[in-house]
Amino acid sequence: MPHFVSRFGKFRVCWKKRCRSPALLLFQNEWRAGRRHADLSRRSARAKAEMALATQAGLPHRLAGFPHQASNIEHRAAPAQAGLNSTPVSVILPIFNEEASLPGAAREILAAAPVFFADYELILVNDGSDDRTASICGELAAESPCVRAIHHSSNRGYGAALRSGFAAATKEWIFFMDADRQFRFDDISGLLPHLERHDLIMGYRAPRHDPWFRILAARIGNFLARWMLGIRARDINCAFKLVRRDRLQALDLRSEGGFINAELLALAAAEGWRCVEAPVRHFPRRYGAATGARPRVIGRILWECLRLRRRILSKAR
Repeated sequence: MPHFVSRFGKFRVCWKKRCRSPALLLFQNEWRAGRRHADLSRRSARAKAEMALATQAGLPHRLAGFPHQASNIEHRAAPAQAGLNSTPVSVILPIFNEEASLPGAAREILAAAPVFFADYELILVNDGSDDRTASICGELAAESPCVRAIHHSSNRGYGAALRSGFAAATKEWIFFMDADRQFRFDDISGLLPHLERHDLIMGYRAPRHDPWFRILAARIGNFLARWMLGIRARDINCAFKLVRRDRLQALDLRSEGGFINAELLALAAAEGWRCVEAPVRHFPRRYGAATGARPRVIGRILWECLRLRRRILSKAR
């Protein structure tokens, strides 16, 4: 037995030395990330079942395994609310090279919006697309008086597209989502019961259907946002948010890229907004290509995060 233990110990030492190889380390990291993604999917499935049971009972629910929420951000699953809502809303779609998904996304909104809102508008922001997106925006605006199209002459970034939509909005509330059809507009019914008591209603993806590397990048980004900016939201970059227009337009938003969601939440927390989170469905991407995980985009997000941290700290002094 001592001889076996000794040989086994030598084997472990030898294996650890071999694992210092960059190729083996990369393989190990990818394998572990895949295991974590599979575990996250199982936990999300269980959480979805809990959420469905709680929603049927009309009670708040708890999703195990997620980080603690800050005191100014509530977390609850509201019962779906059908019927017209008297609150006017501006729906904003930031678009970049979404010729395949845009017609279906816009027509889905135009079909569902009258079910929930008596007064609404749809603002399409074409961020310098180089496909048929611009012409499709024009066709949709010509078909319906509720649709307006804004065009950027060049690709300025996701944040710039949203800020153009925010500036053009005229209704009391602003709702924005992506045009890639990974969300369903009728899930806004879960956000509407929170209108009276809150300034910002944020959706979170339950569960999230994205490749593992995008989920990993999002987790790293959420960690940095929590650490550097003090944000405690469950899903910071979920593009499914409803916010009061007067409060939103009073913020000094400067982000040109994907950091705009974190910037919005950080400034909202600094201003003492009343925020709440609600679950929304998320679907795999079937059209186009995502750009949020590109190194250039990630680098811009990190730079803008540092700039915002300096702004907040200088304002607090």
